[in-house]
Amino acid sequence: MTVLSILGKLANPAIPADIGEEYTLQAAHRTQRQGRLLMLGMMAMMPFALFDTRLANGGSWLPYIPPAFAFLVCAAGFLLLRKMSVGDSVTDAQRFLARAGKAALVFGLLVGIWGLVSWLLAAPDTRGFYALFLALVAMAVSFSLASLQHIATATLAIILTPIDIALFSSGELLDLSTALGLIIAGVMMAQMIHNQHHSSVELLALQKQARKLAETDPLTGLLNRKALLRHAVQLGGKHGDIRLLLLNIDQFETINQQQGQATGDDALRAIATILARRARKNILAARAGGTEFALIGPTDELFPAVGLALLAEIRNTAMPHGKQVTASIGCADGMVGNEADWHKLVTHTDEALFRARKNGGNQLIEAGAQTSTDTSVPTMAPARAATA
Repeated sequence: MTVLSILGKLANPAIPADIGEEYTLQAAHRTQRQGRLLMLGMMAMMPFALFDTRLANGGSWLPYIPPAFAFLVCAAGFLLLRKMSVGDSVTDAQRFLARAGKAALVFGLLVGIWGLVSWLLAAPDTRGFYALFLALVAMAVSFSLASLQHIATATLAIILTPIDIALFSSGELLDLSTALGLIIAGVMMAQMIHNQHHSSVELLALQKQARKLAETDPLTGLLNRKALLRHAVQLGGKHGDIRLLLLNIDQFETINQQQGQATGDDALRAIATILARRARKNILAARAGGTEFALIGPTDELFPAVGLALLAEIRNTAMPHGKQVTASIGCADGMVGNEADWHKLVTHTDEALFRARKNGGNQLIEAGAQTSTDTSVPTMAPARAATA
């Protein structure tokens, strides 16, 4: 591994794929929030920079241009950041971070050039002010961009490198010690940015793990009822109408009574495995509670025929207790934009499931239709599809 590759990983470490989207959203919101504070702080500092420039330079107008321009840029940046809304869109967050990174690099270059030009034009006894001012600006800008570690590190280098080169080249002992101090401060700041990045990634990973545990049924490994609600609202927001299939195992209590609870748990896990195979990117499998399972997805991806295939697969699968198991399924469609919509959809699906069980089980009933349709699957014990 080369030195450049090591430095590259330190400046821009990889983000674990499973938290990539969460990190992007967090970075965008944090950068936007800290960016507004940075713009206000820089606007407050620029009048002092102009005043000190007037005192330190012998009448030259050139050093006044960058801070005056930077003040206008900061004012425009603050208004833009205040108006802009990143929201929960990963695409918008990525676009915002890309723009923020480019703006930061341009801003850092502007500040670095101003500091170098001002230092060259200033009287020797006043040059120390520019090194101090640039150090403060570099720290503030890089910390505000800490979520974009590679941009923060690059901006830090862009601001401090020109003045460091000038200080080293002056030949003065005081300038040399100042340059070394800036390098040490820059390295320490880069390390703190790296540590903050590592802590953020670690925290997101722990939060994701905790959320997964909180939303996972411990017996089957499927999503639980709480997670089902959250994902239903998300799917409804993205896809419009969604379809819910509620599945209940027929006569399950006899398994527990005759074979014991451990065998009953094995049967539940076997059913869960069958449902998990039907899960896709937009089709989710969950255990709704007890002997009730669920599949949920957009109506143009999750079809009632999937339910009939499930009934056939369950019926033909060897169960732990050596006997055939059948199931009943209720099916309903609806818009889900909030928790109330979800409960309404669950109620309609439950009604269809109740009718399926009441009619003898081993069948799927769709809610809401006015006609009955026979879509039986030819198997050992045919499943029936009806409409409520």
